[in-house]
Amino acid sequence: MKIRVLMITHNRPAYTAMALARLCETLPDDARVTVWDNGSTRETVDVVRKFEGHRRVERIVYHRKNEKLRGPTNWFWQSAGEAEFVSKVDDDGLMPERWTEILEQVHRDLPHAGILGTWRFPDEDFVKDLAVKKIQTIGSHQILRNCWVEGSGYLMKREVIDRIGLIRAQESFTTYCIRAAAAGFINGWYFPF
Repeated sequence: MKIRVLMITHNRPAYTAMALARLCETLPDDARVTVWDNGSTRETVDVVRKFEGHRRVERIVYHRKNEKLRGPTNWFWQSAGEAEFVSKVDDDGLMPERWTEILEQVHRDLPHAGILGTWRFPDEDFVKDLAVKKIQTIGSHQILRNCWVEGSGYLMKREVIDRIGLIRAQESFTTYCIRAAAAGFINGWYFPF
């Protein structure tokens, strides 16, 4: 599979049910999901179990305690070694149609693209007068360029991990993205959202 997506779940059964179902609906045939449950209560585990055997779900890890984000993300990136692209989607996010196809095409068209995100913020968070200074047309694509994107709903080239490594101890995903940008990768949100 060329696209591997991680969903980390923790004690949000209603959100997890919606988010995981939507993620599975929006993925193309060449993408698979790994679910890492971070020591949830029975309700969330029961929701996740309903996806065992789903054609888009490759693996489910039921972890006994909450390992937060860095550990499961690094484990996933290492175990998804053959994937061209990796992603993480939170257990409370509803992904838009064709999000992986769109972001994959941008990655293919822009060799220096590194971590590209889908805009998941409220409409009022977009301030056009400020954003217009950061929206760049690169080839046939527009990107609201930023050195970091949020840690959910992104598509990242495997090359980023190969070049700068995993998320370091005490490093956030934001700092990881900044490190990728400093290494020359183009990060940001595909525009229009």
